[in-house]
Parts: sequence; C-alpha cells; structure tokens
Amino acid sequence: GPCRDGQFDRRRRRRYRNALEGATGEVVDHIELNGAAAWPAGHRAALCPVLLLVGPNASDDAEPGLFATAPYGATGLISLLGLLDDLDLRSTIAPDEAAVQAYAPSLRRCHLGGHELAVAAPADGLAAAERTMEALRHITGASPRGLVVGAAADVDPTTIAWAEWQLASAATDLPTLTERGAEAPPLVTLPGNPYLVDTTWLDPTRPLPPSSLLEAWTLAMDAARTAGGLMCVVIHPHLIARPGLQATLGRFLDEVIGSGDVWIAPATEIAGWWIERHLHDEARR
Repeated sequence: GPCRDGQFDRRRRRRYRNALEGATGEVVDHIELNGAAAWPAGHRAALCPVLLLVGPNASDDAEPGLFATAPYGATGLISLLGLLDDLDLRSTIAPDEAAVQAYAPSLRRCHLGGHELAVAAPADGLAAAERTMEALRHITGASPRGLVVGAAADVDPTTIAWAEWQLASAATDLPTLTERGAEAPPLVTLPGNPYLVDTTWLDPTRPLPPSSLLEAWTLAMDAARTAGGLMCVVIHPHLIARPGLQATLGRFLDEVIGSGDVWIAPATEIAGWWIERHLHDEARR
C-alpha cells in the first residue's frame, strides 16, 4: 500500500531481496500461471525501470514557455539513484549523446552502483547511437548492450552488432525475438508502451495530477501480474525527480515490491533470461 510519512517499508525490501535469491538468470522449468509464462523464481510478472536521460541542450518539447526542464537532468538523476538505492533496486539508464557529454561523472557513478547503461537512440540515426555507445564505453570501461528506440529514431537495431535488446514500440506486452542470422543471437524487443512513459502524464504543457500516473501504472501492473506480463516504465529524471513528483514513483515501486511476486530487473537481465527461456523451450520440443 502507500508509504507512510514518505518512508518505505524496510520489511518489504527484505522480502523482495529474499524472493530474488533464486532469480539469477538460470534457465528454469517452464511454469504456467493463468496461461502465461512465469518469470524467474516463480514471479508472476516483471518490471523494468528505464531512466531516459536527456542532455541540458536537448530540444525540449515539454517547455512551458518560461523554464526549460532538461537542465535538471543531473540533479534528478542523483535524486532517483538515492530512491533506487534505498529500495535496493537496479535500473537501466539510457542517456542521449548530449547527456553523456554533460553528465559523465554521474553516469560513472551509475555504473559503479550496479545500474545498467544503455543508449537512447537519437532521431538523427545510427552514427549518433554509435558515438554514444563509444562514449559510454570510454566512461565506464564496459560496452552498452541495448538501445531505447523512440518513435522518431532513425535506427535499425538489427544492424547493430553490439545491441542485444531494444526497447521499442511493440505489438505485444511480452518480449519478442528477431532472428539476425546464424552468426548473431536474436535481438530481443522489450515492449514499449506510451502510457508507461512519465511524460504522458507529467508534460509541463498539459500536466495531469501525479495520482493519474500512479493509478494508471498500478492498474497496468495488476494486469501484468494476472497475465504474466512485462512492464517497461520509462522515467525522465528531469521531470519525475522534481520535489513532490518523485514521491509518486516511490509509492508505485513500494506497492510493486509489496506484492512480493514481481521480478524487478535491468533490461539486459530480462532480455537474457527471455533468450535462455526460448532456447530451453526449443530444446524441449
């Protein structure tokens, strides 16, 4: 239920950590829950938190005419890291090219804290995505393994050898696989949903009450738990981490943790488990 006095229930964190002890990415027997595939350790659904970080000079469609929101990105990111650390959660953080250049120390801190770094695919195509990937590899010493592909992005992830997954528009609420030939593993598409993006609810030009976001995401999670689905929520640190708004995200995460049956993991872990599950099912046929 909702947190009390802005504090999160530490017993729920411990219960979540204990529930995840068996969710190590190993291939598990195929389990059916209401006709839907179970997730690791018998979890009924999965949640992938994705932080989309835009640089301070990015075009800001949400500008209300007086103050731009994008420059708040670094402050918002550090605030969200505190929330996630408090809940013992790891996320996928996808900066665009401008954010990588502006927020390198913060991104290094994300990597050292166990969060996954991915690439926010830009509208201007493959070259910018490759530059962002190389910059992240230089900052962290590790290569990104996935892409967040917006509707306007001019990128075909099937041609990017290092991309193991993409978060993109999808026709289902579960991951799908795209074959890329015998020399490369399938590309995993994690389902993107516009109603699971915070800007749908918190755009400064037409903001809705934060309770609208909480209600919509809570109902979506209830449906995912019933159907065995995956929710990929996309949050922008320069928006949802503002004072007063971040508490809405905290309440949502607290309720998900409190359910005790949702696997919360970065995108690469979810994509990797989905491929292993697919290979396991193939081997049993």
